[in-house]
Amino acid sequence: LTHKHTETAMADFLRIKAALTIPCYCAVGNHDVGQTPTAESLQNYRKVVDRDYFAFEHKGHLFAIVNTQLWKAPLPDESARQEAWLTKILPTASAQGMPTFVVGHYPLFTKEPDEDEKYDNLPITKRKELLKLFEQHSVVAMLGGHTHKLVVNDYHGIQLVNGETTCVNVDHRPMGFRLWHVGDTRPYRHDFIPLENF
Repeated sequence: LTHKHTETAMADFLRIKAALTIPCYCAVGNHDVGQTPTAESLQNYRKVVDRDYFAFEHKGHLFAIVNTQLWKAPLPDESARQEAWLTKILPTASAQGMPTFVVGHYPLFTKEPDEDEKYDNLPITKRKELLKLFEQHSVVAMLGGHTHKLVVNDYHGIQLVNGETTCVNVDHRPMGFRLWHVGDTRPYRHDFIPLENF
């Protein structure tokens, strides 16, 4: 949400967010709670922004917003609570025939499901566990940021997309965002909308 989680930066972000005319749901990232989150950094985020993991329904779909920092650098009690929450809501949505989008900061992987862990992906053991869980419970896509470049993958029909940013893209793509078109046909189409159009 900001490059550095300072009081001034967060005040700027919240002012901009408040002016939006569409709903805005925030997914926490490493710049928001630290590369290695602590109880204090999570508490501060929750106080200033909101929950760091939660879910909502929209037009027959479930959107599960997750804190990928708790997978990248686990914090025992906090990571366990998120795990219990996720393993409860995904089967419930699946049993109701509700497709699920998981939205987080880190991608599970950038090129191959079995690639080594690095700065831009999640630990391989957790990654495999999540991919299995997603396959079992009607997850149709995982959306994220973090990479500052476009990363598009498919894992057994699950779309994995980390899109362009509105600050800087290391692959020199223009700044902007992705507009998803969700219907009965998969894979879902998503279009890039450059900020210059606004």
